[in-house]
Amino acid sequence: MNAATLTPSENVASVPRPLWSLFVHLRLHYQLVFLSPLFAWGFALGGGEFSRRAGWGFLAFHVFLYGGITAYNSFYDRDEGPVGGLRQPPAVTAPLLGFSLAVQLVGLALTLLVGWQLAALYVIVMVLSVAYSHPRFRWKARPLLSLLVVALGQGAVGFRAGWLCAATPPLPLLSSYEGLLGMGAAILLTTGFYPLSQLYQIDEDRQRGDLTFAVTYGAKASFHFSLACLVAGGLCIALVVLTKFGLRDAMLAFGAQLLLWWVVLRWHRNFQSEVMGNFVTLHRLQLAVSAGTLGYVSFRLLLG
Repeated sequence: MNAATLTPSENVASVPRPLWSLFVHLRLHYQLVFLSPLFAWGFALGGGEFSRRAGWGFLAFHVFLYGGITAYNSFYDRDEGPVGGLRQPPAVTAPLLGFSLAVQLVGLALTLLVGWQLAALYVIVMVLSVAYSHPRFRWKARPLLSLLVVALGQGAVGFRAGWLCAATPPLPLLSSYEGLLGMGAAILLTTGFYPLSQLYQIDEDRQRGDLTFAVTYGAKASFHFSLACLVAGGLCIALVVLTKFGLRDAMLAFGAQLLLWWVVLRWHRNFQSEVMGNFVTLHRLQLAVSAGTLGYVSFRLLLG
């Protein structure tokens, strides 16, 4: 079963269904498969030293932080159609709000085992998630503010978290050409994928009153914006790899980016407003990019 078809288990005999649905809303398979390449990319460029503190940092972010803020967002969205990682999300219940906050606080405690800088990043994402989801602010309903949250909360912070966990003490980022360019790539690719993730939710977002990027500007503009970000991010990746690993690796990275651009462009040209088809297409594309990134980073870390 691929990531696009993962749904809540119907046969979890040992866990009461209401409790199990709370854990399903964390969408941990999505956090671990689709968001971890950002952390791994920062980890590889920041020194790549495997340690217990790196494990704590990864666990804090990809289980407790991203899982918790995803459940927090689900509490207010109350999606009935497919969402990232789930074809059919379970019904939202009252305990989900407290559960999502408790999960985030556990992760915050874990970041203190790594250091105050990681804990500060963690708190920033928690605050951004409230601004993104809570009805009082609802930045998700504003196309540019929602892009900003995703660019910072997933792209920049995801990369920076991996960087901070990669060496003891962490290497300075602001004086590192490779680090800054690598973070730029993480931001651009994350931002590029975000409007594509809204394409299968346009009708549901519009009914809810959320003026997302895809709702506001339409599918055509979303593809154009995404392709521009993906091209810029891919060039950043190729430059980083050229500087750090040489021409052969840079050609491999650039070839992979060309394939990604071609797939997105082909999707754009054949785009139809069909919810499940676009859901599956996006998740297959994300799975391929994640597997390729994690595979390459793992290979390079093992060689190092």
